[in-house]
Amino acid sequence: MDKRKNNGGARKGAGRPSKDEEEKAKQLTRSAFESEFGSLEEAFTFGTKQIKEGGQHSFNYFKLLLEYAFGKPKDSIDITSGDEPIKNFNLSSLTEKELAVILNLHNGSAIDTDQE
Repeated sequence: MDKRKNNGGARKGAGRPSKDEEEKAKQLTRSAFESEFGSLEEAFTFGTKQIKEGGQHSFNYFKLLLEYAFGKPKDSIDITSGDEPIKNFNLSSLTEKELAVILNLHNGSAIDTDQE
């Protein structure tokens, strides 16, 4: 007889919240900012003042609140040019397939660049 427990599988409440739930949480946080401070602008003013007076702890707290209210900003990493402008880059020398890959990446589509 196998005495191992079956701990796998789906569980109620597990996984990422739905987009609707995330949007409700954002709206609730924005409403809390507005009810507490009168407007989002006043909340930003208060938050920046607290950061100047309180240091890193206040910054982390305010950053977390902003991420809940508006969502975390999209990360972007420049891995090719070191933030320098790319000079003499000619798109006409690329193949149709290479152009399609660039267009899909620009549009945020996930693609397999290793696939032939």
